[in-house]
Amino acid sequence: MNEIKVKLLHPDSKLPTKASPTDVGFDVYAHSFDEINGALVIKLGISVEPPDGYYLELVPRSSLSKEPWVQANSVGIIDPSYRGEVQMRLRRVDHIDSMEHNFKQGDRVAQLILRKNEGYNFQITQAETLSDTERGTGGFGSTGK
Repeated sequence: MNEIKVKLLHPDSKLPTKASPTDVGFDVYAHSFDEINGALVIKLGISVEPPDGYYLELVPRSSLSKEPWVQANSVGIIDPSYRGEVQMRLRRVDHIDSMEHNFKQGDRVAQLILRKNEGYNFQITQAETLSDTERGTGGFGSTGK
């Protein structure tokens, strides 16, 4: 069986858990809080090592939608070689200039999702033109609602 190795960085850090065996993500827990460049940083007190051929995504729990915060980068990609502390950065969306929050140490704040690294072998090439398509340059709802 593949395993995600998790190192607890503090005596009171918690291992990620699943509420149900069929859940996709592992809940992760807030350990400490900081403010960096206008963002609320939630340190999770863990570092991780996914199995070979995989990486991890850090996504907010759906309950975060009840708070005036969003994850600053939408989805956090944790590369397989990263061994530092996993952190979640949040930005306030209610236009109140305050870092006050209702999060506490031990709260479930996000989920770790294991993803297969397909390891595509491709290169980026600069082109003068691209092929024509029916859609063309239409964006932002141009194909309908």
